[in-house]
Amino acid sequence: MSAVYTIQIIVICLFFGYATTLASSVRYQVWEKESQNFQVMQVMGLSHSVGWLVWLFVSLCGLLLIAVVLSLLLKYGGLLPYSDVGPVFVLMITYSVSVLAFAFVLAASLSKAVAGSMLSILFYLVTFLPFIAVLILEDSLEFWHKILAVSFFN
Repeated sequence: MSAVYTIQIIVICLFFGYATTLASSVRYQVWEKESQNFQVMQVMGLSHSVGWLVWLFVSLCGLLLIAVVLSLLLKYGGLLPYSDVGPVFVLMITYSVSVLAFAFVLAASLSKAVAGSMLSILFYLVTFLPFIAVLILEDSLEFWHKILAVSFFN
């Protein structure tokens, strides 16, 4: 019974770790647009893509830190004792890149910083809920239900 609670704690840590990083990066990028810092950088002679590349690098560093911590926690916490850390880390990096792509879509389409951070958490929660439902109802779901749930973002 202890392993079930441990897995639930890991899922909660995964959700809040990625959700806070997502909200922070979306808020930062939308604030950059809102305060017109891109235009100031263009007046100084920098390309428009420099702002996006800096945002990408900073956000990826935060997500990389979360991926390292979760990989080590899964390996040495006893949840995946027979797994190698490398493939688990690659899986976490892949998920981090998909979260970053999700943040990019939200940051490019939203115009207010505070609303962008709240909406990003809300959208992330909505796309995370099918995973929780599959985790709870795994034994009673049919194969096509599981395939349908996998088609969501998370």
